[in-house]
Amino acid sequence: MSQLYSAGHLAKGEEALDRLLTECQKVAAEILEYIAKLEAHLPFRKWESAYKAVQSVWKRDQIEVFQKRLESLQSTLALRVLLVLNAKADSQADAHRNGFERLAHGNREIVEVMSINQAWLGSSVSDIQQGGDGSAGYVNRNIVGAILTLRNGDTKVLTQKDQPIYHTLGEPPDDSEQTFVTVKENLSRTGGTIEVGNRRHDQVWKEILNALYFRQITDRVDEVSPAHRKTFEWVFRASAFEKNPWDDLPAWLETGTGCYWVNGKAGAGKSTFMKFIREDQRTETALYRWASGAPLIVASFFFWNLGSKLQRSQIGLLRGLLFDVVEAQPDLAPHILPGLYQAVVRGREAKHPEPSFAELKKGFRNLVGLKSNGIKVCLFIDGIDEYDGDHAELSELFAGIPPDSGVKALISSRPIPACVEGFSKCQKLQLQDLTKEDVRIYVTDRVSENTTFKQQLTSEDGPRAVSFLEEIVNKASGVFLWVIIVVRGVLDGLRNGDRIEELRTHLDGLPEDLGKLYQHMLQKLNPVYRRQASEIFQRVFRSITLESEEPFTSMHLAHIESQDPETALSLPLHPLSIDQRYKKSLSMEVRIRGRCCGLVEVLHDYNLDVQLRTINSRITFLHRTVAEFLQNEEVWNGLLALTSKPKFEVNLSLLAGYLIETKTHE
Repeated sequence: MSQLYSAGHLAKGEEALDRLLTECQKVAAEILEYIAKLEAHLPFRKWESAYKAVQSVWKRDQIEVFQKRLESLQSTLALRVLLVLNAKADSQADAHRNGFERLAHGNREIVEVMSINQAWLGSSVSDIQQGGDGSAGYVNRNIVGAILTLRNGDTKVLTQKDQPIYHTLGEPPDDSEQTFVTVKENLSRTGGTIEVGNRRHDQVWKEILNALYFRQITDRVDEVSPAHRKTFEWVFRASAFEKNPWDDLPAWLETGTGCYWVNGKAGAGKSTFMKFIREDQRTETALYRWASGAPLIVASFFFWNLGSKLQRSQIGLLRGLLFDVVEAQPDLAPHILPGLYQAVVRGREAKHPEPSFAELKKGFRNLVGLKSNGIKVCLFIDGIDEYDGDHAELSELFAGIPPDSGVKALISSRPIPACVEGFSKCQKLQLQDLTKEDVRIYVTDRVSENTTFKQQLTSEDGPRAVSFLEEIVNKASGVFLWVIIVVRGVLDGLRNGDRIEELRTHLDGLPEDLGKLYQHMLQKLNPVYRRQASEIFQRVFRSITLESEEPFTSMHLAHIESQDPETALSLPLHPLSIDQRYKKSLSMEVRIRGRCCGLVEVLHDYNLDVQLRTINSRITFLHRTVAEFLQNEEVWNGLLALTSKPKFEVNLSLLAGYLIETKTHE
């Protein structure tokens, strides 16, 4: 367009210059005519004759007019010449610029990649000069040979023949140096353009991570109870899979591809099992063997149906997985999230541009598209039955991972129909079929710690005590949650001085179904506490449905129980000290344990000191099955009936609690 503009101006300028030259020729002709008239008066002395001759031919006003015409022609001529020269210069500059653009049209991303990594190389040199290990420089040498980003979002990675995209993050092999060439493909056809980024690589990386991150991204996995000591050890013994129909999980970790499905009944301990596998050193060792020297990335996401919207959505899942991948390997960002990457590089988006669902899905497909001879990624995804969406679609997403991909996934869920069908062709195991010995270890360890039980083991009741423990194991049917609840009841009975036969009678009266067990526990609750228990259940349930960014803590509940809504309005500002808040929270935890039958749990962040972890302790249900039980229409109506006279307003109660928290916060 600029070339056409310059050419047009050049043509118009030359036309104007032609007209000006014609005018100059006319003036010149007039001058020559007057000079010819002067020749007749040459007998006069030289200067005098010239002066008088002019006077005889022209009057003074004619001389002034002629002088002005000459001056005007002179200035106009100079201006027109400058304009023509400028237009010609623009035209030549456009020609040179277009020539350079054609020359560099297919290679502009070289500049982009080099400019982005220039700062990284500088930091690497600085790192080496300052005595660092130079790992940053080594990672930079392993940047993708070529990152091709087209307008349609497709990307391609080029390396030398038979060379992987990345080498292991350990000591670099001798042949790790690669030639980096960035080529734009089919730009003339797609019309793609790339703007050169001038932002530091680490800044771009951090902004991409911030765009993917959300506050509850690791809350669920952090809250899952760790495995009891010596439980789940069978999973790393090949013999555990020899006499059952389930597939060898360690073998899959070391050599398998695609998807492996861990299924189990509600309360069977799937989340604890997934956390155990994810964090065990033997898993890492097996995966490194699978990686065969290529860089290994482990990404995970634990669904939580009782958590925030992102904790139970596909958007949250994809953001969580891609966050782990980009955090581990920043150089993958332009390959799996090209749109987000270039938006951040160009600096034209908001501080933390929110990735769209379509962009996240494309990012996951790009990740799965990594070939197995390059980088290796193992995904750990827990509880996809807690996903608030189409379970069949989500199952197909992971079951469809191709065998030649560098990505594979270990997934857990209940055996709901969509998952049974979706993972029918995948390797699998059924957890409750393999955990009987784990249940035995847990029951024996927990109950045998009790001093009273130890005494009974060494007395004449010893054989009956051992038999009693085995009855618990058999009745559990592999449901760890049932065992945990029952063992708590047994320990309470021992503290109350119950003998073995009394404990057995209590055990015989417990239903094996979790829902019926919860109902049994509520019926056994002291009638004095039932209204208070109902109020707590309603508050916890409402706090979950509100999806507040702030957790519902024991401190909030303490405020609610200590003041009624009207008092909350009139309460003056009165900040409480840390010690005061700690004591109120601790007292509230005791009340929860005494009134909620163990169905409401208080979760602590053990990264904090004792006082802060108590003040900030989060209140939620023991398990998803508790919320499902309470949602039963008959059960819920029964809870509401307990608080009907006077009527309990849960929304007003929560509002009062948050108001008091505001007025008493330091």
